[in-house]
Amino acid sequence: MIPDLEGLEISRGELKHLSGLGINRVYRPATVKKLLQEGLKTLLAMGLVLLSYGILIGIFPADQTVLVVIHAIACLGLIVDDALKIITTWRHKSLIAIWMQVERYNRIIHAIAFCDQLENAGNPTAQVSDRSRIISALKMIREELVRTLNTEAMIRRNRSLIKQSSHLFPCDVSNLTIPQWQDSTTPDHQMLAEAWDIAMAVEAIVIKSVKLRDKYL
Repeated sequence: MIPDLEGLEISRGELKHLSGLGINRVYRPATVKKLLQEGLKTLLAMGLVLLSYGILIGIFPADQTVLVVIHAIACLGLIVDDALKIITTWRHKSLIAIWMQVERYNRIIHAIAFCDQLENAGNPTAQVSDRSRIISALKMIREELVRTLNTEAMIRRNRSLIKQSSHLFPCDVSNLTIPQWQDSTTPDHQMLAEAWDIAMAVEAIVIKSVKLRDKYL
């Protein structure tokens, strides 16, 4: 990776440090459809466990009690793990929405790094134009994402205080967890919005280039 891209990506470890929650403890995206899909997968896995029990009980009928206990524990483990993930996902929908933005941001960095690799392999047309402006935009976005993650974690840890004393705060604190490029009412927000637009334009160009490459391969 070229030096100007190093340190821009927000890693899973950094996400966990900033948010206090491991990314593997939830389902993404936090939608009803996704949760239903995961629930169906768990039911399918339980069906396979029961099928395993049916097969093994026919082979080892004398060990019925042991097989019942083992397979019951397996089914219970699947249910508990899935239930905990669903509950955690539903309780952290705003955090997961920020994570999805982080993933999109990281994909842009990976796309630029891929273009760099293509250029180094002798494909000058893969060069990312206006690179310094793009890198500056990504740095601004990174700072905003880190701010948003830190803010969401603080609000989550002080949820009861905010609920009981919301009238004492000068603003709706829940709005502070919304990335500020979605608000262009101030000059700083306008700069973030422009940075996000630049990043999205880069993503669109890379996606288009990859599609064209796949078409002619």
